[in-house]
Amino acid sequence: MGAKLSTTPTDVTDVSIGTMQAVFLLFTGQTVYHWGRALCSRHHGSETHDMIASSATGFSALFYLAMGQGFSKIQYTGADGVQRVGFDLRYVERFVGVALVIFNVGVLARDRRTAIAGSCGLWALSVAALYIASKTDGGMRTPFF
Repeated sequence: MGAKLSTTPTDVTDVSIGTMQAVFLLFTGQTVYHWGRALCSRHHGSETHDMIASSATGFSALFYLAMGQGFSKIQYTGADGVQRVGFDLRYVERFVGVALVIFNVGVLARDRRTAIAGSCGLWALSVAALYIASKTDGGMRTPFF
């Protein structure tokens, strides 16, 4: 016989908290690196890209720190009926952080603003669908993925 799955609520493990704090430190280091490059750069065009990159990594660092401290922690039931712990804040972090990266890539490629806005809009719809699916129970989740 297989092991019985627990349906009692779980908490965030120490390993998960340590991982989120390590990611916070990595993003903070990358943010400082981009700020240093922007301040010490002699090429006037590269400061913009480094500032956008530092905004994306700094934003992500802040949100990983908040999640590591338990901010926006929720419990939800997985498709297999097991209680899991998640963070609603991850959807905001995904939307803003990746949208800034898409914007930076578009600026680097010297793309038109309408194409960049369209790409960010599609990304926003994708993240919104994932968020709604996470709040939906049962078989109704499938259309969102």
